[in-house]
Amino acid sequence: MTTEISTRLANKAPAEVDQAILSQASQLGVALRAGYKTVFPKGGGSYDMVTGYDVGGSVTQAPAMLRSVQAASTPAETRSIEGWLAELSVLTIPRKGDEMSGEVTLVAYASRLGQYPADIARAALLDHPWKFWPSWVELQDVCDRLNAPRRHMAAALANPAAPEPDPVAPRATHEQTSAILAGAGYTPKRLDEVRRHRMASTDAEMQAADKAPAHHWSETVAPDSPEMEALRKSRDENPLVQEARRMQMAREERQKASA
Repeated sequence: MTTEISTRLANKAPAEVDQAILSQASQLGVALRAGYKTVFPKGGGSYDMVTGYDVGGSVTQAPAMLRSVQAASTPAETRSIEGWLAELSVLTIPRKGDEMSGEVTLVAYASRLGQYPADIARAALLDHPWKFWPSWVELQDVCDRLNAPRRHMAAALANPAAPEPDPVAPRATHEQTSAILAGAGYTPKRLDEVRRHRMASTDAEMQAADKAPAHHWSETVAPDSPEMEALRKSRDENPLVQEARRMQMAREERQKASA
């Protein structure tokens, strides 16, 4: 089974494998959010390197995703790595005084590359544009960069952060509550009216309230009361009321003239 996995991995590019892992995580509801840093190699240029992952979403699926990442980190068989090393030796120029010679060099490189996923070991050897035979430090740098996403995924999934509880809103003070109600039109006078007329608790009470609507205060006081006199005086002095009365008198006079 391990051989089958490593063989399948070796036929894929590292970025393709990483994307497949992220797609599977998305299907399981696990959110893997990567952090990056920009690296500037001595030889020039730059690239973004993964520095870690945050795990969110359905963290209960983190163990299943961890197993998938571990499977995608299966190393290649030694004979496969040795074959890639032999191919690389043909494609590159030996460094002076550092020629690949003997079984010792082959074993040293193969054993170290066997610590990386199969696709990454192959990509580091054969997909990277080597001109000269690489030193192990150079090869390790490429392997670490390619393996950074999977290594950080595994670390994050092994210790997923517990979901944070929903934040509890602070309780509003009496002054804040009063300001909110006043802004919505609930003045102290209106609130007093609401308190005096409690909400119906049954359909019967609601229907009874509909049948007995509240009367305006002008309908409950005596016609000669001070309140009514003040109301009539206010109406008489209202310019709009005065204009409406003049228009009504003019209509009545026209109707009489045409009769």
